[in-house]
Amino acid sequence: MERKRATHEEWVSWVNVTTRGASNRAIAARIGRSHTTVSRWLRDGGSADAVIAIAVGYGAPVVRALVDMGYLRPEDAERVNITDVLRTVPNVALTAEVHRRAVAFKRLYGKDTVE
Repeated sequence: MERKRATHEEWVSWVNVTTRGASNRAIAARIGRSHTTVSRWLRDGGSADAVIAIAVGYGAPVVRALVDMGYLRPEDAERVNITDVLRTVPNVALTAEVHRRAVAFKRLYGKDTVE
């Protein structure tokens, strides 16, 4: 499946929705870019870099934004190597999840392991 880039209107609409209608200067301050860069992005159309910067700055899902704006195909976004992802999880969070599952398993089955 070929990627279809967002139209200029879709791009501007995405920016407005994501930033809740913030001004170019407000967007720039939030994402650490100049207001002239943001103005150029809105005038000329975004780039993958612009999508990522705005999504990160406003807490929007980055991969979903890249798919919506046509920089990533949906099927590519679904390809995740779980081992790579788990390597990024902090030890405290990973340990807490293992503990949560162990407690749930014991409650459900009345024992610690599957025999």
